[in-house]
Amino acid sequence: MTSVNQSSLNQLTTEFQRFREDALERFRVKLRLFRASQIQQLLSTPIDLETFNREVWWSESYTPFRGKDISRKIFNLQQPLDATCLSQLEQALDSGELELHGNYTWGSATRTYYPRIKDKSRKVKNIHQAIAILNDSTLSPDEKAERILEIDGFGPNSGTGLVMLFHPTEFAIYNIPSKQALEGLGYQVGNITEFKKAICQLFAILKADSFIELDRFLYLIDIGEIDLDEKSLPPPRVNHLHTEIQWWLAKLGREIGGDVWIAANDHRRKFNDQPLNQLSLDALPPLGIKEETQGAIRLIDVLWLDENEVTAAFEIECTTSIYSGLLRLSDLLASSPNLITPLYIVAPEKRRNQVRRELLRPTFKRLKLHEKCRYIPAETFVQQAPSMTQWISSHDAIKRLAEDLFEHEESNLQ
Repeated sequence: MTSVNQSSLNQLTTEFQRFREDALERFRVKLRLFRASQIQQLLSTPIDLETFNREVWWSESYTPFRGKDISRKIFNLQQPLDATCLSQLEQALDSGELELHGNYTWGSATRTYYPRIKDKSRKVKNIHQAIAILNDSTLSPDEKAERILEIDGFGPNSGTGLVMLFHPTEFAIYNIPSKQALEGLGYQVGNITEFKKAICQLFAILKADSFIELDRFLYLIDIGEIDLDEKSLPPPRVNHLHTEIQWWLAKLGREIGGDVWIAANDHRRKFNDQPLNQLSLDALPPLGIKEETQGAIRLIDVLWLDENEVTAAFEIECTTSIYSGLLRLSDLLASSPNLITPLYIVAPEKRRNQVRRELLRPTFKRLKLHEKCRYIPAETFVQQAPSMTQWISSHDAIKRLAEDLFEHEESNLQ
């Protein structure tokens, strides 16, 4: 684990204080802590599957307030609450008038727990097992997380998220935004053990009140809402092949006359001594979708755009989780079910079969992602990209490189 240097630390401490002084962000953290206490009480005894899905599994199922559903408005970064509305909501939260339904802290790929399993009794058994672990006072938070992650259907996000709700001052959710933010700050967080050491050190340095508060702060850093001075930060740890492919894709996208968006958390990376942000739009334009979905899509590795329309989307998975990359592409697809935009995953040849297996997950098959996402071998792309910049004039060149991994098996996949 690498420490934050003194220059970065000074700026980070300043930004954390600004974050705390922001009335809207204070309210968002307060709401999440309040909801955590509600979920602790709700899960003090076993509950049914429908209640678990509605109240715990989904990030925000609905938020009624004075006869209206204000879901997605409290955490909307594009249209933040004004001072009057914020004051009303804070009073309603304090008085118990504001109803909360969901966890309000992490998102899930599906609206229901473990959709691939149709046996409802098995799902309920798993949920009750997790609830029993959460309420076991003989277990440490780390032990609770380890045991919950052994239960089918609970991944790192939901498993560690639940433990954080029960132990907000002792345990941190292990999720991609926090991990990427820590890496950007110079920490080495290749696995969950390194992540825990890094985030506990940062928790102590910043004197955070809870890991729920720190998680929100790191999320805002990861998506670029908190803009740290790049000169004070250490060079980001990168997979050089990943960055090279992003650079070439950006070059090609600009060659055919479109705009390019590079994942917000990768703007500081360099290839050929050129920062990737020099090839990217400064901000992802509104795509006419929900703010939460837009937040996920802005982390797709490369987007080609024609004004406010995505014309191609690329996820590059040289060493990182293929599932996470496909999840972001599925968010884009789910936001527009009739989407005809080409979707691509670029990965080394040795990961071809893994890409294929992940595309066959029931979650992705329901969206027909396996029919719409094409595979580009990373080695082939890097070899041909330099010459393509000399003659590329349309998307056809990329389409010729891409492969349909299920071209000869469509009849078996229905």
